[in-house]
Amino acid sequence: MAGKPFSVLYDYTDVPTLRNFALSNKRVRMAMGPFGPLSGDTEYLSNSGWKRISAYSGGDNIAQFSPKTGEIVLLAPDDFIVSPCDEFLHFTGLGIDMMLSLEHRMLWLDDGEFGTTLAGESALDHWEEPIEGEIPNTFAIADKDGLKWSDDELRLQVAVIAEGSFHKHMKKEGETYNTNGCCAGFKKERKKQRFERLLTVNNCEFKKTEYDNGRTYYYFDAPVKIKKFDERFWQANNHQIKIILDELRHWDFHYSNGTTFQYSTTEKESADFIQYCFATQGIAVNINERNRNDGIRKTLYRLNVNPVNRKNVLYRSPDAVSLVKYGDGFKYCFKTETGFFVARRNGKIFITGNSGKSSACVMEIIRRAHEQKASPDGIRRSRWAVVRNSYGQLKDT
Repeated sequence: MAGKPFSVLYDYTDVPTLRNFALSNKRVRMAMGPFGPLSGDTEYLSNSGWKRISAYSGGDNIAQFSPKTGEIVLLAPDDFIVSPCDEFLHFTGLGIDMMLSLEHRMLWLDDGEFGTTLAGESALDHWEEPIEGEIPNTFAIADKDGLKWSDDELRLQVAVIAEGSFHKHMKKEGETYNTNGCCAGFKKERKKQRFERLLTVNNCEFKKTEYDNGRTYYYFDAPVKIKKFDERFWQANNHQIKIILDELRHWDFHYSNGTTFQYSTTEKESADFIQYCFATQGIAVNINERNRNDGIRKTLYRLNVNPVNRKNVLYRSPDAVSLVKYGDGFKYCFKTETGFFVARRNGKIFITGNSGKSSACVMEIIRRAHEQKASPDGIRRSRWAVVRNSYGQLKDT
């Protein structure tokens, strides 16, 4: 590509470098950074949903990803680093929107194998010939206790979020509006039958009113007075996530052709959570935002779902990667135990990497072992100690 905006990946002037670490023969050395791979409008996944990385102030656990298991674990980051930067590489593609600094460590998936490159290296490669590898954007979750509802209660609550209404006239005599009194109305017979079954299996007393237009209304007390998937739902375990997605298909999924369908909501919290649910089941879904500027209707958030998952790849055009002036003047990075964490930008999820210090130390062992003088039998013998805080961290390294 003519006129490449840079000829070296990183000049390493702001921090001690991995390159200098590898080339030095000093007895005592330290490896730092390079730090700060992401733009400030990138989001990280926390215990209670997505948050801007520029707003991180400590205390949150973040979703750390292990390529070995494919799972995320919510842990506090080892460190959070902010450093100056106003120039980023913008990567775009099918399900991809990433703003990365040149020294960012990217995670790729190629023929089922994970690998890493620096963002600057990937950009130069793509400008020579389009990259075929995928950016990972789905993950499994480690088992956890989950929500305290039974399966039947959870299904009813999903139906309430999808179809229920809480009105002032639903309050019981002598009670305030702070009641779980709810109503739901349906014309389709399949919905009537399913909703009535959910009420029955949950031993919910209900009143049913039928109208001449074929619509039937149900009046009952909901398990909880909520109309969106709020922060409590992020505690759901894998079994409960499967139930939520299965139940939601009876109410809020609109099929277009075959197995492809849409989920739409005016509640951003609900869109964020359902996107997360699909990601845990290996289905990558983007959130498309439609701002209906009529002064009446709320912004609509839509997820287009194709269970036959498409590859998350860069566009083939060289313009899919561009070097741009962008952001608030800083770049942001977490240091994690696993080396990777889950991020999102403009409604598109991706898994991203740390600065690569552990990898540099492993390569140091290999380099030194190769330099060891061979024994009379021709074998180069070398002995090492690798120390981490815990056995789990040691295995990850």
